[in-house]
Amino acid sequence: MASVLSIGIVLAIVGRLHDAVGEGTIPAGKILLGLGVIVLLTGPTLTVVRRSWATPVGKALVVFSAALYLSLPLSLLRSDTLAIAFAFVTRTVPFILIMVVAVRGVGDISRLLRSMVVMQILMGVLIAAGFGVVLNGADGARTTLAGSYDPNDLALVMAACGAASLWALRDKQIVWRVAGLAGLVLGMYVIIRTYSRGGAISFAVMVIMSLVLARRAVPMWLRLAMFPAVAAALLLAPQKYIERLSTLGTVSQDYNITDETGRTKIWKRGFGYFLSRPLTGVGAGQFGQAEGRYGREELGRNAGWKWSAAHNMYVESLAELGLPGFLGLLGMLVPSVTLWWRVRAYPPRSDEELQYQRQVETVAVAVITFMVGAVFLSATYSPMVMLLTALGIALRTVPPAARFVGRARPGRSSRRRARAAPIAVPAGLTPGG
Repeated sequence: MASVLSIGIVLAIVGRLHDAVGEGTIPAGKILLGLGVIVLLTGPTLTVVRRSWATPVGKALVVFSAALYLSLPLSLLRSDTLAIAFAFVTRTVPFILIMVVAVRGVGDISRLLRSMVVMQILMGVLIAAGFGVVLNGADGARTTLAGSYDPNDLALVMAACGAASLWALRDKQIVWRVAGLAGLVLGMYVIIRTYSRGGAISFAVMVIMSLVLARRAVPMWLRLAMFPAVAAALLLAPQKYIERLSTLGTVSQDYNITDETGRTKIWKRGFGYFLSRPLTGVGAGQFGQAEGRYGREELGRNAGWKWSAAHNMYVESLAELGLPGFLGLLGMLVPSVTLWWRVRAYPPRSDEELQYQRQVETVAVAVITFMVGAVFLSATYSPMVMLLTALGIALRTVPPAARFVGRARPGRSSRRRARAAPIAVPAGLTPGG
């Protein structure tokens, strides 16, 4: 049941696919949570919790959860912060535990990665089939899914899932190799339809990281084919999207740099909110409230002032949760990258270890892709953080991890120990005697 529910969590909670077709009429989250409670009550949950706590990602999750409640007493709107903190502990954490409970080996991690591929394909198919909605704003007509993410957030999800699609291209089963190719193509298609510049940057980072550093996750033929494929996608992209991307070369003239409600000014104010309350922040979910107070108290503007979101995960977490929340958030993501750096130094001794190393590479690339895109988005409480956290814990608790986790890189610790080892002196002799 945990295995089935973990797939449902990826598709419904991370992908929000039920809202794309049911527009809020399908209580998928409540159904999954109800069944998940049964799993957690009848499964080896306590054992999983102990194993998770032993990982740096698990410890960071606890720190982040605590930071939500630590921000409550001084929150600008305590009732809202309490609702966010309570929902995180009663919904998000159980969903993470369900996914971790479902993982007993590399095959279960493969199931989660394949779910990401399926999610990417279904999102692309829904938009291609006309289920997407077009939002007309200052940036032009941009497509997303009804009841789902806004265009920028959707583009980031598609870019991060692209790492899983690249991983699927080396699957032993041809059906998953075809699915991986379809996921990549549809991922680029959706990013183009969203007109997201941040999504394009994230996808480019994902491709470069995969081709340059993912030695085991990406086959050589794909490395040679990816750059012309991306070039072809750009040639086929709408001219308006190309014009939008071209503004990256004239960023100094962009409203995000010059306008009071642009990202640069928002980030500076957000850092100021953090400095005013470095340990607690202004409260979970209260960045907009802080912006409203700034407009009223500093600028004297009650009407016509935008209560902006942070548009940056790092500024958002610092401003809303203070230093504990910021460090907890980084601790939920960064260890997946450091694990990759450790694992890639070891040659695999079995097919299982090879599969594990490919999975570690894939998750690390997905994390880096997400973290780059999150520079432009308010993603602190994103469902993708939940999924990447669960994968980060799982990769450190499956059996093959025992060879790599907690060990120094080969060739370093042994030399250090050799230098530090005392010289054995035979009885009756003294050094130099």
